[in-house]
Amino acid sequence: MLIEASRERAVLAGDNTARPRLIYLSPDARVSPGDRVVTSGHGGALPAGLPVGVIAEVGERGVLVQPYVDWSRLDFVRLLDYGLTGILPSVPVTPPAKAGRK
Repeated sequence: MLIEASRERAVLAGDNTARPRLIYLSPDARVSPGDRVVTSGHGGALPAGLPVGVIAEVGERGVLVQPYVDWSRLDFVRLLDYGLTGILPSVPVTPPAKAGRK
């Protein structure tokens, strides 16, 4: 992500709340409530400049973003798997049990 006014880069991390946090933001970053957050284009997964939301809070809980999305109108979600092996423990996938014949 990119804070449009200051050109500061960060990662937007969801935490199962309505306001995800910006992490890996430089400690001396200049951010203020109301600053627009857009995609940076870094990494090539998304084009640069897509509006994501605005800085809602800068404080003890970190830098929180109010997304532009209207959750009640969301019909489609795309999950991006970057294949970052070795970061999270792998979880074995157990295939469903087959129905037996009688």
